Amino acid sequence: MLAIFLAPVYILANVFTAYWLLRWMKEVHPLFRHPAVLGVILVLYAFFALSLLTSFLIKRDPVHRILKVISNCWLGMYLYFLGFTAILVLLRFIFAHTALTKTWLYSPMGLKAVGLGAILFVTGMCIYGMVHAVHIYTTRYEVPSKKDAHLKIALVADLHLGYSIGSHQMEEMVEKINAEEPDVVVIAGDIFDNEYDAIYEPDRVADLLAGLKSRYGTYACYGNHDLDEKILAGFTFETKEERIADRRFGEFLDRAKIHLLEDDVVCIDDAFYLAGRKDPDRIRKTQETRDTPSELLTGLDQSLPVFVIDHQPSELTELAEAGADLDLGGHTHDGQLFPGNILTGLMWENACGMKKVGDMYSIVTSGVGLWGPPMRIGTKAEVVIIDYGKYRYEQARKEKEAKKKQKTIDIKEVRLSPNIDTNDLNTKVNAARKFLSKGDRVKVTLRFRGREMAHMASSRHVLDDFAKQLADVATVEKAPKVEGRSMTMFLTEKR
Repeated sequence: MLAIFLAPVYILANVFTAYWLLRWMKEVHPLFRHPAVLGVILVLYAFFALSLLTSFLIKRDPVHRILKVISNCWLGMYLYFLGFTAILVLLRFIFAHTALTKTWLYSPMGLKAVGLGAILFVTGMCIYGMVHAVHIYTTRYEVPSKKDAHLKIALVADLHLGYSIGSHQMEEMVEKINAEEPDVVVIAGDIFDNEYDAIYEPDRVADLLAGLKSRYGTYACYGNHDLDEKILAGFTFETKEERIADRRFGEFLDRAKIHLLEDDVVCIDDAFYLAGRKDPDRIRKTQETRDTPSELLTGLDQSLPVFVIDHQPSELTELAEAGADLDLGGHTHDGQLFPGNILTGLMWENACGMKKVGDMYSIVTSGVGLWGPPMRIGTKAEVVIIDYGKYRYEQARKEKEAKKKQKTIDIKEVRLSPNIDTNDLNTKVNAARKFLSKGDRVKVTLRFRGREMAHMASSRHVLDDFAKQLADVATVEKAPKVEGRSMTMFLTEKR
């Protein structure tokens, strides 16, 4: 219904921009004042402006597909032209009611220059947006965890397979994901762009997605666009009839080896839980219901990580309280077109990026595909790679390696007597030298018996001589000390 209400606004906006466009062109050159030339310009303008409606009415391919591409491109460019026209008209109004009337900017020459500058700037920006939109970037996040797990997750969303997104983007996306060797791939909704027939070569696209490689496979939830609906300028028509998803959507996912989770929870390899939520806008149209976060996640083993796939990043606090560790979403496109990223930031608790909510982390991707205009300005198409539990894992690994590197120092004992002869002493010295070379500590014990106890002090030279013979490889850690019927000394390897 929104499309119907916006139609008069769209018509008035086009009358506004067409008026100022013609006025500017008449100032640029007298040729544009000729009725025939004006007629051609108006016909071309009307063709592009009405392409939104004609693409909706004409369903026969390839005309329908061509008109859809034209209308999407026009919509993106027109929004910026409208914005700049409104700003320039406002400035002109301000100039007309101030002393600025006498400035160069208010003159006919100023009108020509400013208008040309605006046209060139908007055109250049839109061309950049179209080129920028087809390139997919990789964004990385590290998510700490108190749970004993380390997983690499590849997150994508908002593929919007259709008139603007097809095999080229999917091929690049698959290559980037496979290069990361993830444990699991997650698609957070809006796989389709409402019309299954909009997908060019669907079998090829499905085969490309089936080529996603991960340890545990590919899982997804549906988004608000994963429903066959009539669309006009990106807006759908409300109906009292129950909506049913095109069966070809499910067949496509089966061929693409994508496991759909609709208020389902699966425990994967006894290592982690993965839950997929139904989309709130979609269930409203299909007259279904969806579980609350607590209903969905009740009864789970909280010693395992709990990951939730939810197309729209909503109910974050509720998910955190229900025991989710990580919420994965999309939907926002990060605004897609500047200043849309500013507006989405005001609308959503987490419009894009990573945010901690309670003990849970919310990660929202700007998506791979496009809604409407085939351009991105101020945002980027992305594949998100998440290292979950990496910090804890790395710390544990480092501690384990450190323990391996730690050398156990044993204490070896060498026993002497006050009356030891030279040969025996040399034998004991050589034994101590071997112990020291292995990194062991050496305890040298001088033992006394009977009448030898009366001469303990004078026998200390035996330990001193022993230490001197090892002075090249050892240092005295503890000086000789009397302990009962013995005198002990500790030696360590010289560093």
